[in-house]
Amino acid sequence: MRCARDISSIASPAPSIKSEPEAHEGTITRRARGTSIGGSAVLLAARQVRDKARRFAAAMLEANEEDIVVADGRYAPCDVPERGVTHRGMKA
Repeated sequence: MRCARDISSIASPAPSIKSEPEAHEGTITRRARGTSIGGSAVLLAARQVRDKARRFAAAMLEANEEDIVVADGRYAPCDVPERGVTHRGMKA
């Protein structure tokens, strides 16, 4: 059974970088590039953590991994959300 919910929204949009009048030429570009590269790495790592947590939750809750949804910090089967588990509940 597959759930219709989309769990792909894991990160909020990055804040925009505003130009500083006293900044040297090229400083903003380097900062923006660093944010872009670093932000992408953080997003990929967060997705890996989410996917691994979904696998653990599916095993703990005896459900299919595809049926596990993430909502309000809990991993739960889409058809029985009250059976959910948090990250803290997964450590054992």
